[in-house]
Amino acid sequence: MQRDDDLPVITAPAGAERQLGDLYGSTFSCNCYRSVWPKVRQGFTPKELRMDLAGSWSWLDEVVQAVLRDRSLGGRFSIREGRVYLASNNRQIAEIREIPDVMDGRRTGQTRTADL
Repeated sequence: MQRDDDLPVITAPAGAERQLGDLYGSTFSCNCYRSVWPKVRQGFTPKELRMDLAGSWSWLDEVVQAVLRDRSLGGRFSIREGRVYLASNNRQIAEIREIPDVMDGRRTGQTRTADL
């Protein structure tokens, strides 16, 4: 069994998890191609219903990488209270640590929570 201190730690701007949740909820799916989309219904989500968020936030891309390290084909996961859980067994696979004024590598200048 993996200890909590062995889990990957993903850094995100302060307020990022809350704002992502306000916009899209806390449950997402990803696939082996690193696409990630919010849950819109139970079960399989057809391509035409997926809103791909890959590349929108580097910290969310890191969450997808953590999911894919555990499940190479991807799957459904949730982000709650600074933790990432696989939906299939509710097992924690990563921790999210929010840090004020984190620079996002895909943006120029400071990442503000308003940008999320």
